[in-house]
Amino acid sequence: MKRLLFLIFIVCLSTNLSAQEFSYRGYVKHLSALNSASNFSPIYYNGIVHHRLETTTKFPYNLTMKADFRNRIFYGYSVDDSGFYAQLLNQDGGWLDLTFVPYESNQLIFQSVIDRLQLNWNHNNFDITLGRQRINWGKSFVWSPNDLFNNYAFLDFDYEERPGSDAVSFVWSYDFASDIQFAFKPADDTKDLVFAGLWRTNIESISYDVQLLIGSYRQDFLLGGGWSGYLKDAGFSGEFSVFNPFENNAVLSFSSGIDYQFSDGPYVRFEGLYNGSYSNTTANGVNLFLPPSPKNLFPSRQAIYVTSSFTVTPLIQAGLGVLSSLDAKLHAFLPQISYSVSQNVDFLVIAQVFSGDLFDGFESQKQTVFFRFKWSY
Repeated sequence: MKRLLFLIFIVCLSTNLSAQEFSYRGYVKHLSALNSASNFSPIYYNGIVHHRLETTTKFPYNLTMKADFRNRIFYGYSVDDSGFYAQLLNQDGGWLDLTFVPYESNQLIFQSVIDRLQLNWNHNNFDITLGRQRINWGKSFVWSPNDLFNNYAFLDFDYEERPGSDAVSFVWSYDFASDIQFAFKPADDTKDLVFAGLWRTNIESISYDVQLLIGSYRQDFLLGGGWSGYLKDAGFSGEFSVFNPFENNAVLSFSSGIDYQFSDGPYVRFEGLYNGSYSNTTANGVNLFLPPSPKNLFPSRQAIYVTSSFTVTPLIQAGLGVLSSLDAKLHAFLPQISYSVSQNVDFLVIAQVFSGDLFDGFESQKQTVFFRFKWSY
């Protein structure tokens, strides 16, 4: 019913306003995945055909509607072997259910998701957005304690746009580099409500962007903040959130990173995490593939990420990332290479190799090599 009412509202508004401008873009991708256990036997194959369409419609009165559609066809071992796979793909994490599985069989599953559906009104320095949107409050690259509304799984590399959140957001830009933001994410259960305010500005004397936030994440009151700037020639950023800061059970989630681009050389980045809400009872390697809570960003208490990438030729990029726990047996090696076939066509090969006790029971996921073709239009 919520989904129906919201869609009716969007359609009614669209038909009562004459569009001034309509634009679209998108891409088609094919992702192949070869999965195997540590001994390379057996080897499983999965495939995804992925079409994305992004549309923007501008109306009078400074109104803009954005609607993005994510359509995917799944086939291969996971479809054949898992009777519950279609049910998993039919789940929508938002307040509105905008995920559909119109077709499923033992050979393939077709999923369609509306992952952006929003109305935006902009006037002078004020900006209000209603609907499924992405609220970007994070400063870090891998782990984001300030991302209260739409945190994402870092290893889900095939979702570049990242998930959205059903919310209402308000931005007042009172200066060139300063603004105040408020956001509210509704829920059927009051225990799942999220609302927060953020103040962001630039400290000109040290050339740093800083932010402070206060709010409520589900049942937790929180205080947080973040920064980004430079230490000499290296980028330096980080963020933190303290949940229930004035109580004995306060929990700190903190991440910080440094990145540097060598002249005519590689790009390197180091990032660390302290995950105060870690619990042995919920630690599981499979959680790496699910959007985490900002209160519990990783299945261990302390973790690091190190990556380096470099240009082989003007058309070929290569890199290697290592994701590792400092207090649990969990390590991931993430090599990749990409080739720009043409202006609109890219080819990517990326591997995810895992080791550690947290992957016991999920042997078929320990080694995966992905091959992806992408055509953009």
